[in-house]
Amino acid sequence: MAASRNIREAAIFRTLILIAIGAAFAAFALGFVSLGEQPPIFLRIMFGLLGTLAMYGGLHHLRFLFRRRNALAGGRDRKGTLQLRGKLDDESGTALAIFSTSYGEWVLMLDPGKIRARETEFREGVPARATVDEDDRIYALRIGSESFVLQSESIAFDGKMRLAIEKSESWMAERDKKRSG
Repeated sequence: MAASRNIREAAIFRTLILIAIGAAFAAFALGFVSLGEQPPIFLRIMFGLLGTLAMYGGLHHLRFLFRRRNALAGGRDRKGTLQLRGKLDDESGTALAIFSTSYGEWVLMLDPGKIRARETEFREGVPARATVDEDDRIYALRIGSESFVLQSESIAFDGKMRLAIEKSESWMAERDKKRSG
């Protein structure tokens, strides 16, 4: 309990730091913060865009963290199957997985740390339990007694999303086949 609370507090702290850095970049771009001679307009525009994107990303992630907390407090559990998709190598910062139930399918971005040890099992599909909030998005995932951290909001896996992922996977498979053969 205390460990998960520390993880949540660290995630909120990192998000607030990102928002503060974005605000500092935007203030520098607008000329509120002066470091001697004013930089060229192109650099000011770039700093302004970077600052705005950092603030937006921080606010969006903060919203995700609060929604995840609400889902854990009073969300519904759905049983289904989790299957790993795409490559998972040492350079991967995320693991792409599909959670399937009788209601539908969702694309999840997971932390690859716990998944690497049991990669073959995850490729075949493992029974899992997901916590879903009122907006029908997955915010937490459990496999047995082990919980997995989602790196972003889940996305419904249908229509154009399904076509795009399947197309990119077939392209990557063809590319790997050409390289090896």
